[in-house]
Amino acid sequence: RSVGSWPSLVNIFRSASSDMETHVIRRDAADTIIRSVCWRRKVHPADVMRRYGLFAENAMAARIEIARRLRDELRLSLPAIGQAMGGRHHTTILYYLRKDAA
Repeated sequence: RSVGSWPSLVNIFRSASSDMETHVIRRDAADTIIRSVCWRRKVHPADVMRRYGLFAENAMAARIEIARRLRDELRLSLPAIGQAMGGRHHTTILYYLRKDAA
């Protein structure tokens, strides 16, 4: 799959901020983080965002890194990270972060 065909990954991303400019900046930043991690790990973003299936090691490592970077760099809440990662539950994000810390 080519990079140009990648869909916008965070269409449903919602920022807790009511400031629309901040919302757009965070949405773009989250999209950039997701794409850069996927590019470096050689995983298609759709495979990382998929809710079921593909438990390949590189896809799981990408999910863990994305969750950590969204929390550390954008200071997003667990539910907001879950939304940015395809609608995952906040406890799934917590699992990723704990796995990263181990």
